Amino acid sequence: MRNAGYAYGSSSSELFISIDGGNNWQIISIPQKENKLENLMTFLRIGNLALTIYPILNFLVALIIAIPAYILFGNLGLEKKLPFSKLQIETGFLFLVFILVSVGLYIEQANSIGEKCAKEIAWFDYDF
Repeated sequence: MRNAGYAYGSSSSELFISIDGGNNWQIISIPQKENKLENLMTFLRIGNLALTIYPILNFLVALIIAIPAYILFGNLGLEKKLPFSKLQIETGFLFLVFILVSVGLYIEQANSIGEKCAKEIAWFDYDF
């Protein structure tokens, strides 16, 4: 392979090789590692974007997270240790988790919007 030519110009992970001066090309596949952390971060960014565009989703996300908390805390047997009934414990934790998730989503969106505004303001030149 003394006169081999290599080329890379594909959106996938492929390397092209020619051993006859570029008349014929063979594809050499390059294995890709899946970056799970990067995939998770991309998923979270898309979710944050969806929550920013559709604020009603904040309510649904908080509710979806709070319902398993209702079931979980209802089955822990806390009514034996606390002076509350099972219904009061379930409802209390449902409300608590719902409020905490709602506030967390609101703070995250406020920070996200603040960062975007700060980046847009940074483009302006204030030398008058």
